[in-house]
Amino acid sequence: MVRIIINEFKKMKDKKKNLIVLLIVMIFLLIGCADKQIRYDIPHFDSEEALYTYIKGVYEEDMNDLQEQISQLQTQLNSLEQQTDSMNETLTFRADEIVEEVDKHIEQLAEIKEDIEKLDTKIDITECRLKGCEFRYDSCSC
Repeated sequence: MVRIIINEFKKMKDKKKNLIVLLIVMIFLLIGCADKQIRYDIPHFDSEEALYTYIKGVYEEDMNDLQEQISQLQTQLNSLEQQTDSMNETLTFRADEIVEEVDKHIEQLAEIKEDIEKLDTKIDITECRLKGCEFRYDSCSC
């Protein structure tokens, strides 16, 4: 068919028309080839059972892919949960340490407060004695 077209073009005298017609014919040939290729890419089924089997196969492939993705996501989730648990344990341990440190500081502050009260009492006694009085029952009596 292509040889017939080329031979006919050779017989024509006008080269510009020759080229235009050749381009148009080539375009139609390309369209025809592309159409045939598209038709061959689409599967044809002889029966509904063949169609059902094909669809089932595609569905099973998709389901297997999804199951694999779900499995990977589950593995990632488990890993994240383990990391979270580890971090929670670390934070809990650190929080316990902080509470212990705060308790120690509170005890130290209580001891300091007692020492300050004792010093206040000693100051009061010393002031009272400097005045020439006697200190009794938490008060100065002259």
